[in-house]
Amino acid sequence: MFCFFSVLPSETVEVREGLKSVLLPVKTQRRLHNVRVEWSRSDRANVRIQVFENGQTRSDQQQGVYLGRTKMKADLQQTGDLSLTLRAPQLDDSGVYACVVSRGAAKLLQKAVTLRVKGQSV
Repeated sequence: MFCFFSVLPSETVEVREGLKSVLLPVKTQRRLHNVRVEWSRSDRANVRIQVFENGQTRSDQQQGVYLGRTKMKADLQQTGDLSLTLRAPQLDDSGVYACVVSRGAAKLLQKAVTLRVKGQSV
C-alpha cells in the first residue's frame, strides 16, 4: 500500500478583531479513514490547537488560550472539510497555523494558513 504526501498551497486569511469567528480553510478530496488531524501554531513552538483522532475531537490535547475557542466539523472524514473555526479572534491569534493529516507515522497532507487579525477601528 502506498501513501502519498501532499502539501497544499498556503493561504492567508485577514479579519478584524471582534468578529464572532474566523474560518481557517482546508479541504481535500482524499479518503480520510483512520486519520489524525492536528492543527497547531507553527510559529509558536508548535502549540497544539485542535486534534481530531479516532472519529472524535481530543479536547484533552488542546492547549492554553485555544481551549473552548476552536471547532472542526464532526463529519470531516466523510466530507474532507478539515477547516478550523476559531471563535473571537484576537490580535495575538495572528500567525501561521498548520493542519497536518497523518495515519500512524505517515504524514498524508499538510497545509499552512496565515491568520492576520487587525485591530478594530476607533
